[in-house]
Amino acid sequence: MTIQTVLAPDNRAPKFNLGKPSWSTQLLTNKKFWIVVGGLSVLFLIMGVPFDTVFLIYLIAAILGFIASMIGSQFKAFARLIRNDKVPAYFQQNHDYFKQHLVQNHNFQVDYESVGILVDAQAKRIAFTLDPKVRPQVIVCDFVDVQRWQAYSQGVETQNQYGATRSLISKHYVSVYIRNPEQPRYDFFAADSVDADQWVARLSALLN
Repeated sequence: MTIQTVLAPDNRAPKFNLGKPSWSTQLLTNKKFWIVVGGLSVLFLIMGVPFDTVFLIYLIAAILGFIASMIGSQFKAFARLIRNDKVPAYFQQNHDYFKQHLVQNHNFQVDYESVGILVDAQAKRIAFTLDPKVRPQVIVCDFVDVQRWQAYSQGVETQNQYGATRSLISKHYVSVYIRNPEQPRYDFFAADSVDADQWVARLSALLN
């Protein structure tokens, strides 16, 4: 087995930003926010504002916040569709970072690539740049270490914290299985179904 783990050369490897909570979720889980709410409530009551009025103010604020969150979620989803954003930026950055490292420091010649895979046809090597466990490393193997490969697609439906659907985007991938018991499967991105099929044909031509 000729499988090599190549670690990041420094601590500047891009982080896998797998998403962060929405602004409303961050606000509702912030202790300072609730301290402010409590302080305002006490202040309103000291000023003689009826409890029902205070409750109504907070109810209106909550409704407005919900509407703003819905509008923001839909706007982001629409923006992703307009950009045809198939590959998250952090995956692209991670791929480019390790590609540069392999080319400069490991004499890797890139003949074919997609986000997640690099192919050195002359040396008969393949590098997988997106670690499934999001570790700062890549796996480099020889052609003979590859067992099989297949294309697949996945509908990705995202929701906001209230359960409302934000978007439904079909993503296309190719899975490659190698002789590595610790991590036998690696996926990489394809632009669309045609690109995925072309990658399957390309790997078949290279590896068979």
